[in-house]
Amino acid sequence: MTVTHRSTAANFAVILEQGGTHLFEITPDEMQELDFLPHGEKGIEMFCKYSMRDTVWARIVNKMAAKGGSCLYERTRAGTYLVTCTVPTPAR
Repeated sequence: MTVTHRSTAANFAVILEQGGTHLFEITPDEMQELDFLPHGEKGIEMFCKYSMRDTVWARIVNKMAAKGGSCLYERTRAGTYLVTCTVPTPAR
């Protein structure tokens, strides 16, 4: 189980507050639901929803769900997933 920030880790807190995108790399065991996704394809985008699982990735997704975020999952040739997370800019 591995979750790695590909963007600056401190940037994630800013994204949660102000909106924007953040890039992670996760191992397949963090998101077993995506086993069907071949590498090199465009990927699949999912709106974040609350999870009862207690994993590092589930806690991150729960934070983004609270902000209306979404994730684009793309499988790499190495078998990991690059995940582009987007949190909308809050209304002012």
